[in-house]
Amino acid sequence: MTNKRNLHITVDLDGIVADLATAWLDLYNEEHGHGAVLSDLRHWDTHLNVKIGDKIYDYLSTPGLFLRLNPLPGAIESLEHIQDQGHEVHIVTAATEESQTAADKVEWCKRYLPFIPRQLITTSHQKHRVLTDVFIDDSPKNQRLHAAMQPRAVRMGIAWPYNEEVAKIMDIRAESYEDTKRAWELIVEAVDRVSRTGHPTEVGGYPTLIDAI
Repeated sequence: MTNKRNLHITVDLDGIVADLATAWLDLYNEEHGHGAVLSDLRHWDTHLNVKIGDKIYDYLSTPGLFLRLNPLPGAIESLEHIQDQGHEVHIVTAATEESQTAADKVEWCKRYLPFIPRQLITTSHQKHRVLTDVFIDDSPKNQRLHAAMQPRAVRMGIAWPYNEEVAKIMDIRAESYEDTKRAWELIVEAVDRVSRTGHPTEVGGYPTLIDAI
């Protein structure tokens, strides 16, 4: 019988646990009368997806925006299950330059993720520098940086149109943003396989940091 190993799992917030994209597009559509939808997000650089260019980032400074975000279906219960299995879940999320953004994100986690200790909630743009067994993130840039910095770790995420370009360096790109409950079910299954075998699939995958322990 294979013994399970406890993993350190770094988890992004926006686009993985919290639904920033919907709230962000709602603000944009309301002010400009446009009908942008999630499937329009073909590029990670959001200004390439909308007609107002860089001004789209101004909405991220909307007071209280991050406190109004809804959890993505499946995310909360999946993270609680993963932690209940003995794994350490570390939320690492980037914050904008506005001083309140980081505090709002921490408060959001306190509301929706009360089972994660405060010391395991970090705001940083340097996610790839956090040593981890499993890295869960939606950003193509972060996936590339993490692959370069920690090639032995397992990389997962939810499939969005904008991260198709890094599908080959993600061990699990769970389908999809249209059904995040199912995507999280697939991630939970993959985490369990990594814990049991060191690999995200039954028949292959990359060796992880735990293989060296």
